[in-house]
Amino acid sequence: MANGRLSIEYFKLATQYYVSARFSALAQLMPVTGNLFHHALELFLKGSLSSTIPSPQLKKKYGHRLQALWEEFKNAHSDPELNSFEPVIKSLDQFENIRYPESLVEGGGELIVQPTTLPETRSLTPRPSPLPRHQIVLQQLDTLVYAILQRSDINPEALFMFPTRDAREYLFRSNQAFKEPPAVA
Repeated sequence: MANGRLSIEYFKLATQYYVSARFSALAQLMPVTGNLFHHALELFLKGSLSSTIPSPQLKKKYGHRLQALWEEFKNAHSDPELNSFEPVIKSLDQFENIRYPESLVEGGGELIVQPTTLPETRSLTPRPSPLPRHQIVLQQLDTLVYAILQRSDINPEALFMFPTRDAREYLFRSNQAFKEPPAVA
């Protein structure tokens, strides 16, 4: 398969995971929200990198490791602004560890999904917790996806053509990173 076509398919699949993750986040479904966002970001990054790295190498070298994919993406784009997303990638990468229920059953965990970052004075956890914390901040992930699409050779509007209005609704609802384009007649 040609790299261009493969890249488009990665982005299309990533967008489906992304819309599903946003719906899941708005419905407060954890840990599934984190797992869906993890898959979405993995595929967005692989979609961008697939234009220069062969697919077998993407799978073998990077697997599901977001931090490794992120480092490769940052190296490819040499943009210091991307460093600001390090905490988001690190936090999201932890969801791969709770993809299956064993670690939550054995060690517990705090699962938090919130629309935006809260000011330090309004912490969701007033006291330190010994439990692992798994947190999704929807606004941060929307901004990260936007940053990836801006730096990739892809037209986001082409990705956002969905067969139903529901998909568009959950993509753009409470999404400050993307402005909804006018509805197609």
